[in-house]
Amino acid sequence: MDIEKNYKFYFFWLYHLGISKQTLSQIKNKLNEKDLVNIYNGHYLDYAISSINFSQQDLQLLSNDTKFKLSKKDARSITQKFNKVGVKVTFFYDYDYPTSLRNIPNPPFVIFTRGNYSILTNKDKLISIAGSREISDASAEYLRRTVRDLVRGGYGTVSGLALGTDIIANKSTYLANGYTIAVLPGSIFSIIPKSHSVYADDILKKNGLLLSEYYTDHFSKNNYIQRNRIISGLGKCLLLTEFNEHSGTIHTARFAWLQRKKIFCFSNNSSGVKKLIGLNIATPFRNISDFKWIRGEIND
Repeated sequence: MDIEKNYKFYFFWLYHLGISKQTLSQIKNKLNEKDLVNIYNGHYLDYAISSINFSQQDLQLLSNDTKFKLSKKDARSITQKFNKVGVKVTFFYDYDYPTSLRNIPNPPFVIFTRGNYSILTNKDKLISIAGSREISDASAEYLRRTVRDLVRGGYGTVSGLALGTDIIANKSTYLANGYTIAVLPGSIFSIIPKSHSVYADDILKKNGLLLSEYYTDHFSKNNYIQRNRIISGLGKCLLLTEFNEHSGTIHTARFAWLQRKKIFCFSNNSSGVKKLIGLNIATPFRNISDFKWIRGEIND
């Protein structure tokens, strides 16, 4: 499996313990598996003196005997759970960390995935889709037709498995035998909303992928906003259906703009669509021929 008692296990244990990302970066660059085993066995001071500039908080965590022992127990338990359900753990430093995320502002330090990880290598054929949770019947049907056309054109989709636009995008993709990625706002072990667990299972059965930057149940509403940077980051461009300019979808649009992604919108009277098109941030979507530039068929 992806995590056993090897370098990545010990690195994950340090991450779970709460060691700072700055320190983890030093560890990745300077230490091998044998060194990590030594730290796991309590010999962290050897490295604090010789090679690793641990922060004061790092040293407090490593010297707290109760937290130290508990973190090791937790890491073993969590690893067993990862292996049981097939979770792949990929850190920013790993060779197979997706380049589409590596190049965005504030990339996730680690991602947890279930399913067909190879989808992430098709970065030039992934279209991110977002929009209202209360999508109109007309936009919903247009989205279903658009997704079917995308699948026939060899594209995959990225969305958030939420109500409305998200679930239509994810579900329509796998129903058309296409590949889809659902980016979760909570733990890789939890589906939000719970009623969509059956769709998550279907995504896995249809050779799709579930992805999250979380593995614990400590959920925050801010997760929804942060999740949106991953949705926009994974796609070559962003397609928006309809949305209110004060809704969460505007965050996805903002992230896409910061990531210099091309943004398309369905043509409708929703305030969010009108605002983005009015500001020349987004382009009205006509049909999937608009995406031909992705594969170099026409100039951008």
